[in-house]
Amino acid sequence: MQNTEIPLADQCSSEVVQQSIAHAVESKGLSITSFGTLSSYPGCLHWHFKKDKLSGTMEATFWPKRNRLWLSVHANRGAAWIDEALPDFIADIKRGLSSYL
Repeated sequence: MQNTEIPLADQCSSEVVQQSIAHAVESKGLSITSFGTLSSYPGCLHWHFKKDKLSGTMEATFWPKRNRLWLSVHANRGAAWIDEALPDFIADIKRGLSSYL
């Protein structure tokens, strides 16, 4: 699995993280196919993203308790569109968070 940490300012609000992710999703033409939490990270927010009907899934997890945000791509869920979109997706999120870093 490929994980990419995105640095956050101390106690970055959930609202700011969610807005930054929503903007990145929209700007890259992705869709949110799942939103919830993970039992291994209590209180986290977890998203799955897809592009149209193409194979592959990119994930994001925000864990407020540890003030962590990371993107993940499981080895069996990778795709060319993810490789192409990931750098700009990360940059879009960082721009959204930039006033809080």
